[in-house]
Amino acid sequence: MASVSGGGKLGAYLRKLAGRIDKANTLEVGFFENDQYPNGTKVASVAAFNEYGVPSHSQPPRPYFRTMITDNKANWGGQLANLMRNNQGDAQVSLNKMGEEVIGLLQDSIIELETPELAKSTIKAKSRPSVGKKHGVMGPEKPLVDTGVMLQSVTKRVS
Repeated sequence: MASVSGGGKLGAYLRKLAGRIDKANTLEVGFFENDQYPNGTKVASVAAFNEYGVPSHSQPPRPYFRTMITDNKANWGGQLANLMRNNQGDAQVSLNKMGEEVIGLLQDSIIELETPELAKSTIKAKSRPSVGKKHGVMGPEKPLVDTGVMLQSVTKRVS
């Protein structure tokens, strides 16, 4: 815990604030070890294969995660500072709220990704329309969104 010395109301307030800040210090957003497709395939594995590609299977990278980070990271410090201020320095609450924001950004990045296009053989193999959590039904030509499992598995951990 942060060390605060001094008396009076200011010292008491700073000690209370330091205790709130020490409650949580890590926010993780992404795909975690327990998330699986109905067939047992780990969602994190599929997410990584999509992000970085699988050259041995002619699957190109579709960098939805790195793109989301690049596009948004410059704003995160200010957003977290505002959340801390609005939540009286409560890091647990602030990081949870920040996590919800980042989840939405990551889901949007997955939904918005259009290139590289899927191979014609992949499109043909998709026998049903894709399901996008926020955007309804998408066609079988949509990269990254098929059953919606990966999209709906984006989650957060605050510790």
